[in-house]
Amino acid sequence: MGYEVRRSLASKTLDELADWASTVGPGSENDQTVKAEFLRRQTALQVEVTQATKDTAASTRRSAHYLLASVIAILISALISAFFSGLQYQDAHDQLRFATKPSVDFDVEDEPSAPPMGIAIENGGPGPATIKSISIYVDRKPVKDWKEATDIAKINANHTMHFDFDLDDTLAVNEKDWLIQLKHSANVNPNESNEFANFIDDRVGIEVFYCSKLGECGSKCSTNGRCSER
Repeated sequence: MGYEVRRSLASKTLDELADWASTVGPGSENDQTVKAEFLRRQTALQVEVTQATKDTAASTRRSAHYLLASVIAILISALISAFFSGLQYQDAHDQLRFATKPSVDFDVEDEPSAPPMGIAIENGGPGPATIKSISIYVDRKPVKDWKEATDIAKINANHTMHFDFDLDDTLAVNEKDWLIQLKHSANVNPNESNEFANFIDDRVGIEVFYCSKLGECGSKCSTNGRCSER
């Protein structure tokens, strides 16, 4: 009898179960059955709540894992983007350096039969050069100017031409200027031409300090080893 009653009570709603409990006498068999049904339902509810709590915790852990993975993916993407941006900047900077880099050199012409004779400075580009200084050496010793240089070599200064740069003058791309040159005239005899040729070949050194428009600087000597006192 008690089993059948409990089975019938299992299908009732909570309100129906409460109504039915109010009709049974306290301490009766049916009263015990009702209490057992209430206890069963309470236990089942606790089990459901416990399982829901576990499911929520598992879902929270999965969400945390997904969030961590998303943050890591965003960080990796940002690092990759920064890396390639750095490469693009470096490439653009290198291209700009190349486009503005001067190529300064000297042209020494020492053949008396094929004038002009002298030493010229030139810029092969692709960028202009800003001249910072030009120094003259005779026998590896610095001199003040071309007059002092020709006096040391006992060359007639009236038979030579000079070109001087001021500080921060520009040597343009493909520009060529003769720093010292022997005048080609009837007043210059062959012996003087030969002496001048020996002078620029064996005794003179010219050192130029220059910078690009980006501020990258360098130096060049007309003849290696001749632009110092060592």
